[in-house]
Amino acid sequence: KDIPIIGTVSNIVVSADLSNETVYALAKALHENAAAFPNIHAALKAFTPARGVDPAMNGNCAFHPGAVTYYREVGLMK
Repeated sequence: KDIPIIGTVSNIVVSADLSNETVYALAKALHENAAAFPNIHAALKAFTPARGVDPAMNGNCAFHPGAVTYYREVGLMK
């Protein structure tokens, strides 16, 4: 029998002062290695790059310009 539970999401928050290049590289690394996340922790099995850019999943926080550049390049953002 399924048991309803409460879940949470996790976010990576960076300073606006962090360079666009650094955040771009971070976003790229996370996107390219998302398939390995469930091997790190079972709670990460629901993560997908598309969910990672969903404003509803991050509390509508602003995205760093470096991340936006990467996400646009791979078609996750317009």
